[in-house]
Amino acid sequence: MFLSHRLYLPVDKTKILIGSRFGSNAQNTRIVMFRVAGILPAHCIIYLTGGDNLMLEVERDALVSVNGERILDNTRKLYDGDHILLGQNILLLVHMSEASVRCARSLFQPALGK
Repeated sequence: MFLSHRLYLPVDKTKILIGSRFGSNAQNTRIVMFRVAGILPAHCIIYLTGGDNLMLEVERDALVSVNGERILDNTRKLYDGDHILLGQNILLLVHMSEASVRCARSLFQPALGK
């Protein structure tokens, strides 16, 4: 059986913590938990810098690829259209341009209840 899900995560917080297990939620932080094989308790962090750059910080030993390239260095800048693969089967797509954001919002409008 194959299940496909779509999740819209607006970057309205300073950080997005992605992993399989976390403690308490820090202020201005969104926590996303995936309880599947290959995702570490603290897998990676996506965050905004002061210059509105979107950055990906990968925890040691975490399996993360961006656009098919394994991330071995700790931090990488993300761009509109980047594909982030977490573990072996969780794919995230980065939407940063206004047109991309409008398109993503329209796809998820029914799910958001707006």
